[in-house]
Amino acid sequence: MVPYSWSWGIPPPPRPNLSATTNNRITAVHDTLGKTHLYCFPSPSPVGPDGQPVNGAVEGEEDTVEPALLFTDNDTNFTRLWGVPNKSSYVKDAFHDHIVQAHRLPIDKLANGRSKAGADGKVGNATNGSDSESSSGRDTPVPPPQFVNPDKTGTKSAAHYVFKDVPGRGGCAVVRLKLTSNTPQKDPTLEDEGLFDDVIEERRVEADEFYYNLTQGYVSDDLRAIMRQALGGMLWTKQYYKFIANEWLEGDPAQPPPPPSRKFLRGNKVRLSNPGMIHAHQMCRIGCTSTPRTYYPCPISTSCFDSKSRCRERFCRWEYPYFAAWDSAFHCIPLAVVDPAFAKKQLDLLTREWYMKPDGQIPAYEWNFSDVNPPVHAWATFRVFKIERKLYGREDVPFLERVFQKLLLNFTWWVNRKDAGGANVFEGGFLGLDNIGVFNRSEPLPTGGALRQADGTAWMAFYCLNM
Repeated sequence: MVPYSWSWGIPPPPRPNLSATTNNRITAVHDTLGKTHLYCFPSPSPVGPDGQPVNGAVEGEEDTVEPALLFTDNDTNFTRLWGVPNKSSYVKDAFHDHIVQAHRLPIDKLANGRSKAGADGKVGNATNGSDSESSSGRDTPVPPPQFVNPDKTGTKSAAHYVFKDVPGRGGCAVVRLKLTSNTPQKDPTLEDEGLFDDVIEERRVEADEFYYNLTQGYVSDDLRAIMRQALGGMLWTKQYYKFIANEWLEGDPAQPPPPPSRKFLRGNKVRLSNPGMIHAHQMCRIGCTSTPRTYYPCPISTSCFDSKSRCRERFCRWEYPYFAAWDSAFHCIPLAVVDPAFAKKQLDLLTREWYMKPDGQIPAYEWNFSDVNPPVHAWATFRVFKIERKLYGREDVPFLERVFQKLLLNFTWWVNRKDAGGANVFEGGFLGLDNIGVFNRSEPLPTGGALRQADGTAWMAFYCLNM
């Protein structure tokens, strides 16, 4: 799938293209990234727990499963959402309609492959057959709707494999895919299944050795599996995150202007466009663990997996689609075990001028630039430095110096924040370990008075020790 960006700017940027160049190859062409291919190889029939082919196939003569290459455009389905005509005949939810009949609009609202939904945008059931509609007292046949592009081209594509009767409790179906810029002439694994499987097995052995060597001392197989799954989850769920505050507030040049309410979030209580944060410019990679707000003990160190962040780590991209400053710092601890360079870049990111305010404040998250998270960046920075030194024998002192200089600004911001009694002791705020109470501790109490709490003082003592 190509990111949907060609309708944002004026003039529009060149539109990338995906197309079927053979029966099992999808070729992507991009004006700056060049050309690459996704090879979707035929798959053998499923096998049962005993390794024998199913569906009555005889071993050595089993039927192969050929994928169907599907294409559409990564354009919003305006008809389904707002009841207005689509700009493209083939829209981003075409694969849903093509495969899942219950997702389709009623047949009387489909014609010539285009949705013609009412303004209510409700979804009904439809079949892909010869349904008819009544017109002038007689039945007029309606041609079957075409959801995917028959020319096999577009900006979104998929390989559709259909495996029938895969046995449970140990049954197996195999799919072989390879993304590469090479052709079969340069890469023999694209034509030889045996060589392909050999390469997969080599990579599997290398991964086993890599993760095994990360543990020190005796660690049970169960704990090794937990560690590997947690680290693997953080690595493979990386995705591109782009947030440029000023552009988001002003809207895209080729689109209608955004509503005034965009400058406010959470019931108009939080102003996003505060004067100190118009500079915010985040372009990053982000990843996550498998479950939001779940902590995973790490057998390597006493830190925790709590995933989010150029590059950023975070929680589950489905249920937690944003980053938070202190969560990012926590994530860098386990990430330093497998990719210290990536962990250091993440810690760098939040202290760069693209995100940190000129007065030193590090905003908590992108939906509220006025809020802050507990100051754990100094601790995370030093932990990442020590992990890299212990596991890889490298001391990146310039990294420490670089982040330290920026954290001096942040430290100064903190010690000048909350001191109602003038005792030079920092106070309260949202500084607990997510132990949210019945009222917001970052705001004045609804009944008046003052709340005395030691969280902030403890965090600042922790900050001092790590600096």
